[in-house]
Amino acid sequence: MSRLFVVPLAALLGAWLLVAERAVAAPRLQAAIAWQGECDDRALPRSEIEARGAELDEVTTGDTKVRLSIVARRTAGEHLLADIELSLAGSHESRQVEAGDCVALRRAVAWVLGVFAEERAAAERKSEPSTAAFPAPTTPPAAAPESKNPAPSATLPRPSPPSQLPATKSKPCATTGPRFRLGSELLLGVGFVHSAALGSSIVGAYRPCASWLPRIALGATQLVSLGYELDSRSVRLERTSAQLGAWLPLGIPALRAGLALEAGRIRATGTASSAGSGDSTSAPWLAFVLPLRLAVPLLSPSLTLDLGLDAAYTPLAFVLRYASGQPLAHPSHFELRGAIGIAGHF
Repeated sequence: MSRLFVVPLAALLGAWLLVAERAVAAPRLQAAIAWQGECDDRALPRSEIEARGAELDEVTTGDTKVRLSIVARRTAGEHLLADIELSLAGSHESRQVEAGDCVALRRAVAWVLGVFAEERAAAERKSEPSTAAFPAPTTPPAAAPESKNPAPSATLPRPSPPSQLPATKSKPCATTGPRFRLGSELLLGVGFVHSAALGSSIVGAYRPCASWLPRIALGATQLVSLGYELDSRSVRLERTSAQLGAWLPLGIPALRAGLALEAGRIRATGTASSAGSGDSTSAPWLAFVLPLRLAVPLLSPSLTLDLGLDAAYTPLAFVLRYASGQPLAHPSHFELRGAIGIAGHF
């Protein structure tokens, strides 16, 4: 009779030991749980975790080191999306699961928690912190000592001085825009003799890089008197000269003034008439010119219409004479010129 009870008792004892061993070996997770949003049913995740051989204990005292936060919401496609955040001893991990309904979502959450419980149990058996569950936070501690390595910090500032050299070279150019100007003008002068003088000029200018330096200008001018008659004789006065000058701004970008030195030759030609034969003579020409210009944009900033006024003074005294040497006329020392032209900027 005793032998009949030995076998069932041994079998019962072996099954109990297997159950006890499984209970001891079952991963256990104690955490403070905060569930927000859709599908808040904590009984189903707990049963799903137990079905996977793990246990979940919810702690409400607030002193636990493990905290679980679940935020579930519906997407535009009517799917359920849950953001799971696990916090443990300064470590933090975020995971995201998606499902079609609440049951599937809770099972997916339970699966994540079961994996976490198994990793926690494995880490505790090894008596060291679990690093497998938090791959992302382990990177910053490893990278932090490297950021303090003096080698990269010593090499990074070295390329910066060469990169600043071009900016240092271009620093004197205080103003931006075109630095060269080439234009042509039509001139009309009055006051030199008792007749108007018509002519043209071509002027090129260069703006230095330094803002305090004036704009340098080079030009050539030709003026011819129109319908000038003296003592029933037609007289032609022709002035051909070159100009060297400097331009200064007047505080208005479109307005500028300058000072130029004009040098060349003046030629006087008298036509033949009943009073005598014609003759011509020439002399050096020298004058100081004060130009004033207003630039009207046409194709800004490449093309402008220039309107201007010039005041010219010649210190030389010119005398027109007869063939006999008698004075015929004395031209003036002053002349006023109007100018209109087009200039290109580049």
